[in-house]
Amino acid sequence: MGLGDVKCLAVELEAPDGGSGRGVFVAGQEVRGRVLLRLRRESRLRSLRVRARGLARVGWAEPELLGRAATPLTLACREESTYLDVQQPLLVPTGGSEDHVTLPAGLHEFPFSFVLPDGPLATSFEGRHGWVRYWVEAALERDWGRTQRTRHRFSVVVHVDINTPTLQESAAGAREKNVGFAMFGSSLIALSVKIDRRGYCPGEAIAIHAEVENCSSRLVVPKAALCQRQVFLAGGRTRSHVRAVAEVRGESVPSGRTDSWDGRLLKVPRLPPSVLSCALIRVEYCLQVYVDIPGSSNLQLELPLVLGTIPLQALGSRTSSVSSQRSVTGGPAWSELPEAPEAPPCYTDVVSEERFRSLCVHAEEASAGPRSAYLYMQQFMLQPPPLYSEVDPHPLERLPVQVST
Repeated sequence: MGLGDVKCLAVELEAPDGGSGRGVFVAGQEVRGRVLLRLRRESRLRSLRVRARGLARVGWAEPELLGRAATPLTLACREESTYLDVQQPLLVPTGGSEDHVTLPAGLHEFPFSFVLPDGPLATSFEGRHGWVRYWVEAALERDWGRTQRTRHRFSVVVHVDINTPTLQESAAGAREKNVGFAMFGSSLIALSVKIDRRGYCPGEAIAIHAEVENCSSRLVVPKAALCQRQVFLAGGRTRSHVRAVAEVRGESVPSGRTDSWDGRLLKVPRLPPSVLSCALIRVEYCLQVYVDIPGSSNLQLELPLVLGTIPLQALGSRTSSVSSQRSVTGGPAWSELPEAPEAPPCYTDVVSEERFRSLCVHAEEASAGPRSAYLYMQQFMLQPPPLYSEVDPHPLERLPVQVST
């Protein structure tokens, strides 16, 4: 069998919802797919196997220290953790004297399936010093030990539910700082921050309640940022990388003034959820509210956050925007409203008894005078609207159609 006998070797996966596309899988879910093999001519194959793998790998290089001076030598910090390793033969010889399988020319399909373990998995992630990846690899073994391979990557997500009581609790903090010299008078800058809850989903908005008191002689500016912190662990060492993913800026606060944020919104962009179940990689989020002070370091306050995949189920939440209330499948949160809404209240339940009596007295006084269109309207003023019905109680009779000649 020559190298050019294989025209195509590919792996295709079915979407978890039965449709088309890459899709995202979760723990305990079945992954279905097929290996496509197209041959130009009749060929002899030794075996065809498929292997599903999931790895978390981190690594970086650090200078090796000998005494007080750093040498050009580097210390490689590298570690790996396996979350998935499943193998399945698709085409093997049946035994006997033949150690190969002969297939005719054309397209051949080999279906396969495996189940993701219920044990702890890690969410797919690509970071600065490491990654978490899942893929399916097909290996076609031919004569003379030659093997042709192809890979197809897929994503796995570990759901983070923000409906837990801990993530629905509010978070608050306060800090203050002295700038300048105390001999020239008071130079205190105070900052207090509060948010309604600790858990959010991409698309939601964080309502920030903050107060900045500027007793210094400088013009300060309050700002807030949503930050992502990537933490990598290998060989007993740690590397971290922090970046701001969303920011909001307030108005300048002059000397001797106080500024307040009454629910200033900071929208959460589309980001991966918090990675909490991986031993090598952690993805954390925090809200940084700080005061930019010219000529001095910033006054900063951090509140830890958790980004989840299952949004808040409470309807009418004032802490999130309407566009952010979406389910994991992408549907809006208001799609889960009850099918049969409650009936509107009765008219007599809405109008108070005093209002009812005053309208009756006004109608009796008006009836003694000359009749007008307003008096006829008063007769229907206290009557409730008719009950809703999909069947017309007074259907119109079909009128004959006159054809002009």
